[in-house]
Amino acid sequence: MTLVSIVGDFHSSILPLFYHFKDRLRNHVIVYDDYKRDVMQAHKIINGTQAFIQKSGLNIKNHSIEIDEDNYDNIAKLIEVLRGITPRCEDMLINVTDGPANVALLLSEGLMREGARFVTYDRYDNTYNMVSKGGMQSKNPTKTIPIEDHFMLKNIRVMHKQERSLADAIEHELVDYFENYHGERALFLSAHPDTHEHIKSTANGFLFELYVYNLLKRLNHDDICVGVKVSDIYSQDIAIENEFDLLIMKENHLHMIECKFQSAIKKVELIYKVDSVRSSLDDESIIIILSDEALYDAQSDTHAKSTLPIYKRSNAKRIYFRGSPIGRVERFIKEVDELLMLQTSDLDEIVAKRIKPHAIEEMTKEMKMREIANFIERVIALGVDYFNKKEILKILNHKVCYRENKRVRLAMEREEFRVLMRFINKMHRGKQRLDMDFIYNYYRQKFMENRVHEDRRHESERRLIQE
Repeated sequence: MTLVSIVGDFHSSILPLFYHFKDRLRNHVIVYDDYKRDVMQAHKIINGTQAFIQKSGLNIKNHSIEIDEDNYDNIAKLIEVLRGITPRCEDMLINVTDGPANVALLLSEGLMREGARFVTYDRYDNTYNMVSKGGMQSKNPTKTIPIEDHFMLKNIRVMHKQERSLADAIEHELVDYFENYHGERALFLSAHPDTHEHIKSTANGFLFELYVYNLLKRLNHDDICVGVKVSDIYSQDIAIENEFDLLIMKENHLHMIECKFQSAIKKVELIYKVDSVRSSLDDESIIIILSDEALYDAQSDTHAKSTLPIYKRSNAKRIYFRGSPIGRVERFIKEVDELLMLQTSDLDEIVAKRIKPHAIEEMTKEMKMREIANFIERVIALGVDYFNKKEILKILNHKVCYRENKRVRLAMEREEFRVLMRFINKMHRGKQRLDMDFIYNYYRQKFMENRVHEDRRHESERRLIQE
């Protein structure tokens, strides 16, 4: 069989059908207009499909034909060239989905009555309609392109892909690390000194990617990859490198999840960054951006936020900002399944049976935790900007499980409450005494008894001056 692919605006109207019919093909003909953009796009398809044919050992011959879509004689000549490649028109299948309409009309007039079939692909629903002189049939592609083959067909080289076996091997440690300790390495290691070497030495951003991958790997996708680095090849001299934290393929749609383990993200910059790489993914891809913001919920979709330009712009582009899934894991998994239309039949069971963090002992001296919580709540109430707010994390030590301490957990959802942890970490790394009594007494003396009183004294002096 010969597949004729007429280049239009979208790769995604050509490559799924090529992949679907690949085992039945003997010829693949790429037809493209002489417009500069179409020439560049066609060369990417030609090079990508040729690399895939060689890698897969397929017996397919690639042909490329450049035409002038505005020249009738040129299109008439194209018909003769196609007859020369495939004398039996019954063996010819012509994909006219996004190609120029006049080319499709003239080819159908000249070839359909001789038995050629024409196909249009619906890239939204991943279906195709096959039209012949006998009528029309609607079908679904039976094969979904794996992620690595998807990039190869688009002439994009996969330079690195993280082995998923690493994430599988340390899945329970990652759950504990993020859900019990929120990525606080010093505190985690003080409780788990014999943990996996990667958790001891690997950056939190990468570990967060593996953690999110583990949350989603059991859903009903067709393929999933983590930590992918690619080079988008445009010519011998031009190649653009991109990195993707998490990629999910479902019914020939390649979706992306960006994992940012930081609370302060530049949303406007991120919108333009991820939207610029969408052409490397899929024309109908969904992009989800995670961060370390205190909550994961649907706040971005509420009326109050949806009216802000940043969210209106991102939602219109199918780019969805979310906070941290930590502490909201069930909601996160279910929303990903819904947004990416994965249709996981046993979703509730997957959520219920996911690996849970190990239980952590509450502090034996409960009064100590209450005193510290009281102290920080007083700081918040006073509104005194004493701590270094560039480094916001939560207050914990390995004996404190904030998920089981309702008072602390509720306070933790306020960013102001999460400012003391970096001080504790610095003490630990500096081999200083990591003792909650010391921390509490130090700040009570240096801050509560001196700084606050000093601030109040200055405030009283300012009021006297004003009066």
